[in-house]
Amino acid sequence: MSNNILDVMHETAKGLADAGVMDVQTMRKFDALCLPEVEQYGASEKEATYAAAKAVADKPLVIPNLTAC
Repeated sequence: MSNNILDVMHETAKGLADAGVMDVQTMRKFDALCLPEVEQYGASEKEATYAAAKAVADKPLVIPNLTAC
């Protein structure tokens, strides 16, 4: 069995919500339980990501000439 118990419970809750037996607020609580952990990044990791994004943004955008086909 590849699903853990939380996955099975979430699928069951989704079925109940889809059938109108469970309200939206309760379903949101089940959804929140299944969210992945948020990764925390340090200053150096943030700076490296920003620098990489800036390097890509500084390159000129090349649009191919599609009318030559």
